Amino acid sequence: MIRYLITPFTIVLMTTTARAQNVQTIREATGANAVAVQGTVDAFRIDLGDPVNGAIPGSQGAGRRQINWDAVADADAANGRFPADFFNAVSPRGVIFGGDPRISFQVSADAANPAGTGVRFDNLNGTYDTAFATFSAERLFTPLGFNVMDVEFVVPGSLDPAVVTGFGAVFVDVDVPNTSKIDFFDASNTLLFSRNVLSVGNNDGFLSFLGVTFDSAVVRRVRITCGSSVVLFAGSPNDITQAGPFDIVVLDDFIYGEPQPIPDSDGDGALDPFDGCPNDAAKTAPGVCGCGASDADGDGDGVADCLDGCPNDANKLQAGPCGCGNPDVDTDGDGLLDCFDNCPGDPNPLQEDDNNNGIGNACDATAGQPCPGAGLMTMSITLLGVGGFRRRKDRRGCAVKR
Repeated sequence: MIRYLITPFTIVLMTTTARAQNVQTIREATGANAVAVQGTVDAFRIDLGDPVNGAIPGSQGAGRRQINWDAVADADAANGRFPADFFNAVSPRGVIFGGDPRISFQVSADAANPAGTGVRFDNLNGTYDTAFATFSAERLFTPLGFNVMDVEFVVPGSLDPAVVTGFGAVFVDVDVPNTSKIDFFDASNTLLFSRNVLSVGNNDGFLSFLGVTFDSAVVRRVRITCGSSVVLFAGSPNDITQAGPFDIVVLDDFIYGEPQPIPDSDGDGALDPFDGCPNDAAKTAPGVCGCGASDADGDGDGVADCLDGCPNDANKLQAGPCGCGNPDVDTDGDGLLDCFDNCPGDPNPLQEDDNNNGIGNACDATAGQPCPGAGLMTMSITLLGVGGFRRRKDRRGCAVKR
């Protein structure tokens, strides 16, 4: 199901997919100033929920976190490099910035900085202060040397991995379509969703907002692409609206759901997204026997007990006629398995067949000696009644007359 709601400068798209965890509410807008996108940003904040948890360490269970860059001190702003873990180690809000290991970050200077550094990244290019505007005055943020960066979520004030229900950001001066976007990844590094940021045309200082929420806390990190070229440490190229060859884009506010610790349901130390058996503390992968069943091989025959019909008999995988623990062999080759043969070592035992069932009752030490007239059949039949008779043998199994 897809529903569109269109208002001036604002598009809200709600998409329901087959996987419940991938249900997204998309809030996006463009406008000439903060007022033009404020309503969409506020709606996204409502999607994430209250309260705003500020810089409180630890996961607060509900609500959201926000970064507007204006709490950054002059010492961590331009011309200096902004620490990638500032909003976890210094002001714990549960994010660590990353991407290519060579990437750096910078927060723009404010007008009152003692070094007199130019505002809105004027220190990097003298035209940027007119190319860029702000959503929340007066600092902005950008990656340096690369136009793609990651935002990883952690439990605020720790390095414990976390997930959030959604993330949104204000992009500044997206002039060209399909140059800026946000990709959303889950804890297994699977791409959940990707969307391009709305462009504004060649208009200096216009703002674009994109925010996406999910039904549950599934977003482990986001990847942000800013424009078609990088902002350099110095001598950055002109933006396209200043007759430059590229669409230069920077960022303002970040808004995201309260970071939630990733659960370890079975307490085995492997977080559920990385645990192939999240409810079996003894296994982190299904293995041969599946979750909840041991892959043990009790008899050491190379076959797991769950697949072994005789788990305590190293010589058998199935019970067979003689059952587990007994070999299905016919030592004397008389067609009778040893487990049923009273004389398993002699194919011609000296035995009485009193029950006339083909199985004798006793073996004799003289077994194997030839019978008189070997090769000739001698038999004595004793009349037992009408039609009744039985064979008689001597103790060697030799037929005798009666």
